[in-house]
Amino acid sequence: MQKKNNPFMLIWRVIYPLLMLLAAEFILEFVIMFGYMFYLMGNGYSVSATDTAELENLLTNFIYQYNLYILIARGIILIPLYYILMRSDVKKAPVRVQYGPYNRMWLIVVPIVGCAAAMGFNHFVPVFIEVLQSIFKTVAEFMLNKEVAVDLFKTYNEVSERIYSGGIFIQILSTVIIAPVVEELLFRGLIYKRLRANLKTVPAMLLSAFIFGLVHANIVQFVYAFLIGIIVAFVYERFRTIVAPILFHLGANLLSVLITNFAPEAGIGLDIGTYMLITVVELAVTFILLKLIDMKVKREACPVVNSEETHDGRQ
Repeated sequence: MQKKNNPFMLIWRVIYPLLMLLAAEFILEFVIMFGYMFYLMGNGYSVSATDTAELENLLTNFIYQYNLYILIARGIILIPLYYILMRSDVKKAPVRVQYGPYNRMWLIVVPIVGCAAAMGFNHFVPVFIEVLQSIFKTVAEFMLNKEVAVDLFKTYNEVSERIYSGGIFIQILSTVIIAPVVEELLFRGLIYKRLRANLKTVPAMLLSAFIFGLVHANIVQFVYAFLIGIIVAFVYERFRTIVAPILFHLGANLLSVLITNFAPEAGIGLDIGTYMLITVVELAVTFILLKLIDMKVKREACPVVNSEETHDGRQ
C-alpha cells in the first residue's frame, strides 16, 4: 500500500498519464497530417481562401484512414513509458504487498469472461441508449414545445467506422493486441492502482471506470466502457496482476472485431423478447464466471518492507 497523497497530488497523478495519452495521439496526428499536407503541396496541390475546407476534409479523411496505424504507433511509444511508471510506483511505495500463489489456469477463463461481457453489454447498451434517447427527446419536446432531433449514436457510429476501417490483420494488431495493453497499463495499472492506494476498493473501481468511459468521448461508448471498467477492475483485484485485465480486454475486443467483420448482421431481425433473452443469458454467463473467479482466485496479501527486489503480483 502506498502512502496517502494529498487530493491535489492524487488528481495530478491520475491526470498526467491521461495527458501523455492525449499528447502522443496529438503529436502523431500532427506529424502525419502535416507530412501529408506537404506531400500534397509537392504534387501541385494549391490552397486558396476558398478551398481551405476542402484541404481540411482531405487531411481529416487521411487521418481517419490511418487511424489504426496511429493507435499502433501510440502503443509503441506509451507501453514502455506506462510500464516504467508502474514499476516506479512499486519502487516508491513505503511498503510493498506481496501476494500468494494462485492457479494460473484461471487466466484462461478471463478472456472468455471478456467475450461474454462484450456480447452482453454490446446488446444491453444500445437498448439502454435507445430508451435514454427517447426520454431526452420527449423531455426536450415537452420543454421546447416543438419537435427535436436527438441522435446519441451519431458520434459512436463515426468512431466505429474509424476503428474498423482497416483490414482484419491491422484491426487485430491495433484493437485486439496493442489497445488492450496500452489501456490496461493506463487505466488499471496506473490510474486504478493510484486511486486504490488512496480510496476504498469500490470508490476506486467506480472512479477509474468513470474516467475510462469518459475518455471514449461519446455516450454509447461511455456507458459500455464504464460497465466494462468496473468488471475489469474487479478482475484486477482478484488476480493482482496486470495480465488478467489485459486478457479480459483482449477477449472483449477480439470478439467485437470478429463479429464486425464476419457477422455484422448478427441479431438483426430478432424480436425484442428473443433479443433480451439472449442478452440476459450472456450477462448471466458473465457474472457466473466472475463469481467462480471470486471464489477460486484467492491471493493472500502479505505486506513486506520495500526493497529493489521484484516479487510475484507486483504489477
